[in-house]
Amino acid sequence: MVDHGHKNFAQVAGEVGRDATTVSRIYKRYHQTQDYNQVAPRSGCPCKFTESDARRAIFEINKGGAVTASQLQREIFPHVSADTIERRLKEKGLECCKQRKVPLLSKRHVEERLAWGESLFSWTLDNWSAVVYSDASQFNIFGSDGYQRVWRMPGESLDPKNTTKKVAHGGGNVMVWGCITRHGVGCLQRITTKLDLPGYARILTEDLLGSLSNQGINPCDIYFQRDKDRKQWTKLVATTLKNHHIDSLPWPAASPDMNIIENLWDHLDGLVHAQKPPPTNKEILWRYLREEWEAIDQGYINSLYESIPTRVMQLVQQRGGNTEY
Repeated sequence: MVDHGHKNFAQVAGEVGRDATTVSRIYKRYHQTQDYNQVAPRSGCPCKFTESDARRAIFEINKGGAVTASQLQREIFPHVSADTIERRLKEKGLECCKQRKVPLLSKRHVEERLAWGESLFSWTLDNWSAVVYSDASQFNIFGSDGYQRVWRMPGESLDPKNTTKKVAHGGGNVMVWGCITRHGVGCLQRITTKLDLPGYARILTEDLLGSLSNQGINPCDIYFQRDKDRKQWTKLVATTLKNHHIDSLPWPAASPDMNIIENLWDHLDGLVHAQKPPPTNKEILWRYLREEWEAIDQGYINSLYESIPTRVMQLVQQRGGNTEY
């Protein structure tokens, strides 16, 4: 009917009960194949990794968690390459990401974190700007431990099957203590022996107070972030803080995601191990740590402090569970 010019696609569609697009497609197919029913010919080989295979792969990922494309190829789909599997998983919206490391939280940890977050939920950036963060950290000469990569959908990074559990204070070759304020980094102190109570009190007296003095901060105007470490809750430490009129801010255990200096340590580690040549012994590592610490950009410190209200909000939303920080 269309070929003879009597009717257009819309008119034919009305007569046969189809839309004009369908009629147009069938008309073009007929001119390609001379058959109304035959599908237009395809070029190339048929896909070896079928839609059913893709569903099976996603099922295995959801069931097993840390499954790589190479594992899928080796154990389930030997007839295709790992690259093919990876490409199809990306088409399905999955991402290949580093497995996130999060603290192993007990029920008590979760309850304490939630209570802490709710108690400080109303704090503004101005309130948090008065907090001084401190911590000790260890750095490896040859960089941090590797990461397991996993396939997951966007937004699933905190799903338990997509995380690796860790405990505090992994191994390292140089240990340091440092602190940061809203105005920048404070002192960075190398720790060469086991940090006992007198040693920690000395750090507070010399390095914490020295940092405040260098930045023109009155100790009476700050809150000192004070975690659950036993050394931080002894009478000696409490007396040291009281003698210098420093208020402390209690901190829940297993909560590095709420302590912005943890992010700074990771940032510092990346800067140090980007050095050319890389550190090859403790003394070079310590020198690099000092140099990069003193060069930390103020804009980066600002961004960390600005993230704190969001961290607390997310902590409450997660009901005390792990956050993306």
